[in-house]
Amino acid sequence: MEKTKPLPQKLIKLNILTLEGLAIFLVVLVHFPLPKSVAMFLSYGLPVFIFARGYQWKERNLKEIISARILLLETYFTAGILNTILFLLVVPEQYIVTNWYNYFLNILLCKTSGNNVAINVVPLWFFFVIFFSEVLFSLIKNKKLLISIFILISFWFRVFLKFPLPFKIDLIIMAIPFYLIGYLWKKYQPRVNFLDFLLSVFGLIIISHFNGHIVWNDAKYGRNGIISFLGEVLAIIIAIYLSKIIKLLQLENFFLTFAFNALFVVSYHISIGGVVALPLIYFFNINDPIKYFEKFWFINTPITLTVVWLMIKYTPKKIKLALIGDFRKLINKNNGRSE
Repeated sequence: MEKTKPLPQKLIKLNILTLEGLAIFLVVLVHFPLPKSVAMFLSYGLPVFIFARGYQWKERNLKEIISARILLLETYFTAGILNTILFLLVVPEQYIVTNWYNYFLNILLCKTSGNNVAINVVPLWFFFVIFFSEVLFSLIKNKKLLISIFILISFWFRVFLKFPLPFKIDLIIMAIPFYLIGYLWKKYQPRVNFLDFLLSVFGLIIISHFNGHIVWNDAKYGRNGIISFLGEVLAIIIAIYLSKIIKLLQLENFFLTFAFNALFVVSYHISIGGVVALPLIYFFNINDPIKYFEKFWFINTPITLTVVWLMIKYTPKKIKLALIGDFRKLINKNNGRSE
């Protein structure tokens, strides 16, 4: 990768928003039943969004950061409660594994791994982690020794931690290296060329095949946590180059729509997919929905993506604001970006 002159600010902003939209799109794909090899490859893409956040970093004091990002927590709790209510109302009783109040209690405790919460609540941990990791990064960013210690701790977690810590403390710390990479990337502006892209794709195919599937939420980092980190860095390089291709193909609007509706998409894409799947489950009396949709992923995935897209485009803005808990903007009738 070679250094280049800084790009015009407008172009930088557009590219990083496209990258952010691509990251959200990948988050949606990861939660669909896909072929094992594809799912393993895509599982390394989560840090792309954190990288994008680091790239867009603005110097603010702690109060300003909390004020700017508090919507993440508001969305976490609002969408968590609404998704849980939907889950308890429509999911067959055999899939309810605990008392109803435990589902709500675990949202408060941010215990989102395994069967601790409703399945459509699982992705919401990301909002909780992003909020607190941005607060943490703001406090340590300019302290070289301190940030080095936190990076070392994040690698220790990857190698030795076998279970999620309370309140996602492990994931909050593990996000720090990717904020730093994004922050430094904007500062030095390295350029990703086609050869970098090809080598990164090849490298990630090898890593995902031998290291296996990774799931931050469950503290699962494949056979080796350090190798998983290398795979995630390769995923960032791949996504950066793909964002260029998206621009060349003039597909930015599709991914920008995901970026501008990130809170809504991440919060409700599983619920939307479930609503699409329920009629099929009941009509065909399917006993194992996961196995069924894994087998027919090539039908289910395009249909669900289409419905998600239609929901983004045609759900009234006020309803979307209410669903993500942005009641301040709803009251103020502000039509800005909803995140």
